[in-house]
Amino acid sequence: MLPLSTLRYISKRSLTMNLTRRDAFSLGLLGTLALSSCRRRDPELERPAPPWEGGPRSEEALEGYIDRKGNWVIEPQFAWVYPFNGSGYAGVTYEQESKRYSGQVNRWSAIIDASGAPTCQPTPHSQFLTRQGDLIIRYDDSMHPDDTHSSTPEDYAEGDAKYGAVDPSGSWRSPDRYEDVNLAVGTYKGSCFLATRDGEGWGAADPKGGWLIDPLYHMLEYGNIRRIPGKLTYPLYFFEFNHSLPVRDRRAGLWGWLDEAGRWLIEPQYRWASCFNKAGIAAYEDDSGLYGLISQEGETVLKPSFADLYSIYASELFIAKGEEGSSYGIVDASGSWVVEPAYKEIEPQPVTENPAIAFQEADSELWGVAPSPESLGDYTARFESISFTTKDTMIPAKDPESHLEGYIDSRGEWVLEPIYRDVWDFSPNGLAPAQKAV
Repeated sequence: MLPLSTLRYISKRSLTMNLTRRDAFSLGLLGTLALSSCRRRDPELERPAPPWEGGPRSEEALEGYIDRKGNWVIEPQFAWVYPFNGSGYAGVTYEQESKRYSGQVNRWSAIIDASGAPTCQPTPHSQFLTRQGDLIIRYDDSMHPDDTHSSTPEDYAEGDAKYGAVDPSGSWRSPDRYEDVNLAVGTYKGSCFLATRDGEGWGAADPKGGWLIDPLYHMLEYGNIRRIPGKLTYPLYFFEFNHSLPVRDRRAGLWGWLDEAGRWLIEPQYRWASCFNKAGIAAYEDDSGLYGLISQEGETVLKPSFADLYSIYASELFIAKGEEGSSYGIVDASGSWVVEPAYKEIEPQPVTENPAIAFQEADSELWGVAPSPESLGDYTARFESISFTTKDTMIPAKDPESHLEGYIDSRGEWVLEPIYRDVWDFSPNGLAPAQKAV
């Protein structure tokens, strides 16, 4: 399992077609190199001053935040940034050449507000992970700051339990610590998140302490929520709407569904299980290795007959592959083809009522986007990559000629020209992480 500090990159680009700079970083331990932390906020300090006076170590590849018109609201100055969460806070990391030791790079992490001002004292001991709901997750690890910096904070996490929920000042919200957490799969009611204390049993943790669902399940195997990269679901998000969660039982090694109380809604008996869509139907894999459909009442809707099958969650349609080595198309719950199988890949926009559909034609490396499943055949592929991680109407995409990124609409028209080296989805406050092209 990769640490959450790398999942900022994976969670974006696992849903992005084709590798990018962040993919390459996520394959290593970039996140573990970005470790810095906030100590408990000094109550007499109105706004902690950034320690990075004198500028960053390099003007190249800096990240900041843009608005929907492409204006830099927070100028590029950080080594990397996280999206703003629903409460308007974001985690950032800054790099600066050491003035004391030649060749040494100092790394500072902080939580900032929408003005770019730190809300806690930036220090080099932790990383702050923001994305979903009102969560801020703090990750502690050892660093070797030079002797001009403060020592390790007294509330520093020890051992393997290095994750926890914090407030905007960087202080822990509860005594609970975790070996790993995952924000890439959504949150429940804006705050509960997937976490594990031993690396084996996963549960739904409450940031104020305790568990919504006890950590007894293989709720997360990265890439096994949908085992084909790019088909990542958001189980905790859908949990809020259909009140069930697909999990793998640790003892049996099989998948079933839990209800909100952590009881088995459908006993574990499948090789894989997905979230239920808005019609209360989910895809599953049986012992034959084929995929079918099941209702929330446990009744078979479609007997296993497809080599792959997964939901367009806000619709009643499914992306399907008839047999191994064949192309993807779209079927209804009866298994009838709505869009004939002619595509190398099809990706639905997640967690939205009117999902756009990204596709890759069988004979092309480029990607296209259509405003609905039924209109798939009316559009052509012309982007190097497309990123689907939210329901936002401005979709990150990469131009195949310049290899720069901008935003398109659900019909594939540029709404913000590709002039950035890298962009991410817009947060609820209307700001998006972006990397300056150099």
